[in-house]
Amino acid sequence: MPASADGRDGQGTARRTSQCERDQVYLRQLGHRLRAHRTAAGMTQHKLAERAGMDRTYVGRLEHGQHSITVLALERLAGALDLACGELLP
Repeated sequence: MPASADGRDGQGTARRTSQCERDQVYLRQLGHRLRAHRTAAGMTQHKLAERAGMDRTYVGRLEHGQHSITVLALERLAGALDLACGELLP
């Protein structure tokens, strides 16, 4: 189907929903990896947050896939876990 003047192909809503769902899956996967590395390091959320200079509730929301993360925050968490950033990415 040809794209309309606004760039939609008639399935814009379905495509946005699919992208949103993929984003949520990605955030949950990242959160699971963060939690796995944190627990493997023997750290609590509080200890990781303290080492990364963040609030514990932010770490918890990240682990549950409820919040997106900036590259700078990812770098701080990876550093606190003695990891490279890429090791936290799904």
